[in-house]
Amino acid sequence: MMDPKHPANDNPDLTPALDRAREVPHGTAAVRLMKKVDVDTATGCWIWTGSTTPGGYGSIGLGSLTDGTRRLHPAHRVAYEIFVGPIERGYQLDHLCRVRACVNPNHLQPVTQAENIRRGEGGAFWAAKTHCPSGHPYSPENTRIYRGRRLCRECALNSQRARYWRDKGAVR
Repeated sequence: MMDPKHPANDNPDLTPALDRAREVPHGTAAVRLMKKVDVDTATGCWIWTGSTTPGGYGSIGLGSLTDGTRRLHPAHRVAYEIFVGPIERGYQLDHLCRVRACVNPNHLQPVTQAENIRRGEGGAFWAAKTHCPSGHPYSPENTRIYRGRRLCRECALNSQRARYWRDKGAVR
């Protein structure tokens, strides 16, 4: 039984997805996927029991071994595409339940990479930092944003000075 208070169980349209998976013809990706799923009745998570990546995400092989089209795919993405539909280009699936092995489409939401990082444990960790590793403050005057990352202007200046004097000494 799924916990109705669980934040990932807000989409009632996807609730019968597990039943639909058991109704599809034998041998399809959905059947192969669901054979490797155990349902956690306390959380509603569909825990992937097949092979996983070192990061804990499930992987499923799709395609034919005979013609060389067999490739490993993230199990949660395959589940989402089977039961919900295609994932828009440039979007990632955020596990709302925070369980990487979960493939329940109710617990997955397409988001941009930036949003996925912000929502994750690591994004909050880095956003909370107020000073660079050298101790300089991340203030508007001392911070430059480059490719989505904060850079300390003071550290960049110190690095440029060190490189200048190192290179100047090598020229002599």
